[in-house]
Amino acid sequence: MLAHAPATTRRVATLTALAFALTAGILSAPTSASSWADAAFSSTSEQELIAWTNQSREEAGEKPLNVDAELTAIARWRSKDMSLRGYFSHSIPPVGGRVFDVISDEDYCYTLAGENIGWNTHSDGVATARIHEAFLESPGHRVNVLSERWNVVGVGAYKGTDGRNLWTVLFADSCQVARLSPRP
Repeated sequence: MLAHAPATTRRVATLTALAFALTAGILSAPTSASSWADAAFSSTSEQELIAWTNQSREEAGEKPLNVDAELTAIARWRSKDMSLRGYFSHSIPPVGGRVFDVISDEDYCYTLAGENIGWNTHSDGVATARIHEAFLESPGHRVNVLSERWNVVGVGAYKGTDGRNLWTVLFADSCQVARLSPRP
């Protein structure tokens, strides 16, 4: 009986029972670290997509892209706008403008830019990987992911109330990124 056991044995038994009780719920109901709520951005998904993009670029012999805060803000606005207003297009309604007009209106200095947009309804744990795979399987999107012309990227990942995960990826050859001067 536990009542007659030495104090050390009782402490070990008590601590073991306490540890089991505290971890039982954790072990029986794991949660995804990359989940995000409806009507919210996921910085985790954004960071994952940038990491996979840079990994694909490096595998193709291209330099990794730097994250640009201004492009990220525009990409986030773009994903949320498509979700809230219920459209999915490179043209922004109602007048059909494009994200490049928005970038220019923000006085962002660039010589060339590209946009990938995508959506899916996969579970949070695989949604970002699946959108990256979809971008690589599409010839036009793949060109944007692997282009040597870009030096910066911004990603906006937004989940709408309808459960759709939307991504906007903006690539640019930014004037604001310091360039190495050619040697004489």
